[in-house]
Amino acid sequence: MQLHMVAKKVTDARIRQELNRILGLMSEVLADGRKAVQNLRAPSLEPLERALAKSAEQFRGAHQAEITVLVRGERREFHPHVYDAAYQIGREALANAFKHANPSRVEIKVEYRRDSFSLIVRDHGRGIDPQVLETGKPGHWGLVNMRARAET
Repeated sequence: MQLHMVAKKVTDARIRQELNRILGLMSEVLADGRKAVQNLRAPSLEPLERALAKSAEQFRGAHQAEITVLVRGERREFHPHVYDAAYQIGREALANAFKHANPSRVEIKVEYRRDSFSLIVRDHGRGIDPQVLETGKPGHWGLVNMRARAET
């Protein structure tokens, strides 16, 4: 609420636009949190790749990155906990790509198999230090959280 009040006072149009974009992301995160707490997630949610494409569009902001979505196999519904974990992993990967890689292109690939599926988020950006990829970065929890979600 306080950030909304500050955004209204900002006179620079570019800064106000960026604040409004951030406020939109915050609202979405809050709504997702409420749904998770209230256990409202249902197997009939929109397809995972569509939900992640929407997140990519939001994270893209001022980046000129091309976003592509690839789907292989026959689309199916997930158990709500699997859907939520995959969505959160993909969302974090997208956030990292736009925040750290300055990508020219971001790809979201979901492959549905008979007894499993895979999710790949790939960016064409500046890359990541192999040490950071292996152990994470002190004070940053994105990679750690993605690995923990994938293991559950």
